[in-house]
Amino acid sequence: MKMKIRLMAVMLALAIIAAGPSLAQQPPQQEQPPQQEQPAQVAEPLNLVVEEAVMCTGVEGRVPQGVPSAPLATSTAAATETKPNETTTTTEPATPAAAAAPTGGGGDPFPFVQGVGKLYCFNKISGATTATTVKHVWYFGDTVVHTMELSLAGTPWRTWSNKTIPATWTGTGKVEIQDASGTVLKTVHFVVQ
Repeated sequence: MKMKIRLMAVMLALAIIAAGPSLAQQPPQQEQPPQQEQPAQVAEPLNLVVEEAVMCTGVEGRVPQGVPSAPLATSTAAATETKPNETTTTTEPATPAAAAAPTGGGGDPFPFVQGVGKLYCFNKISGATTATTVKHVWYFGDTVVHTMELSLAGTPWRTWSNKTIPATWTGTGKVEIQDASGTVLKTVHFVVQ
């Protein structure tokens, strides 16, 4: 038994001695300077433009449905003067006149009646030369009530999001249309009365 152990030790020593010269002939490895990280290529910012932004009660065939036919009056006296045959919403497809309704982006908010149910924010956005996303951030009052990320895969691109408005809610709201970095491209205002 001792003989076998000695024999194995001798063989191991010979193997180390035999490998020694080849290890000694290898040049010492020089330390490599740390590689500097290449700055990530920043994608050119997209110049997204919201060509159309409307609040409506539905979307069919990529066309907004139920766009309010008239903006909300700004004065209390004008708001109380309504004609008996006048309606605040329509269920017909948007016509050029309806598409020309105010966008709520600084103008009068889109008016809807209490209990309207589901509201849609419909947009036509151009400038997406590569696939990207936009967000619709829905507010009621000052509270964020819904956020939806939407894909843009061309230019121009039509897209929309929706939010069910509880029957008890009345007041003002808005939808911020934001690009992928969070920059607000447009704000669409609405009111439920």
